[in-house]
Amino acid sequence: MKKRLNVVLPVLVVLTGLVYIFLIPEDPQLVKVLFKVIPMALIIFYAFLRLPERSFRTAFHRLMMTGIIVCILADAVIAYSFIAGLAIFLLGHVFYLAGFMLRTSGTRVKWFATVPIALYSYVLASQLLGALAGRGDTVMMGALLFYIVVISVMVLFAVLTGNLWVIMGSILFYFSDTLIAWNRFITDIEHSAVFIMSL
Repeated sequence: MKKRLNVVLPVLVVLTGLVYIFLIPEDPQLVKVLFKVIPMALIIFYAFLRLPERSFRTAFHRLMMTGIIVCILADAVIAYSFIAGLAIFLLGHVFYLAGFMLRTSGTRVKWFATVPIALYSYVLASQLLGALAGRGDTVMMGALLFYIVVISVMVLFAVLTGNLWVIMGSILFYFSDTLIAWNRFITDIEHSAVFIMSL
């Protein structure tokens, strides 16, 4: 049964993701949110099945799974309230960060990752805060700046784990969040929903 699920679940993730991207209309919003969450829930189930025996007892795996669940909740909430969704995503990143800190094996080479991460975050923050300053939205400016700092630190500690999958996942998460913020506060990105869901 488990082996069969390991084959079927990735197919279901792809199929439900494609249904969400190409077939589900914007309204009603509840249906849109539901079909957005379904492939993510399937990913959690698949990840849980792939965990080594008894590994869920370790603090690292518990923190990772909790972070994923929290971020799925954030994906649903952000459709109704951007600031509430942002806050829940922030909590998810704190769980990820706590988990990565348990697996950190920093070397001088890995710490060099601070430079590109900081540069990318600086450029992103400059663009977003510049756009929001023109609107006088100081609350959102503060919230986004804090969020950028936290997710930047999370990505850095992901790099310090030395785990390629963790590093790739955290970077793609950051790019996805960048697209969401850019699309919302700076300019519309054509087919942004497709890119965000793909990441």
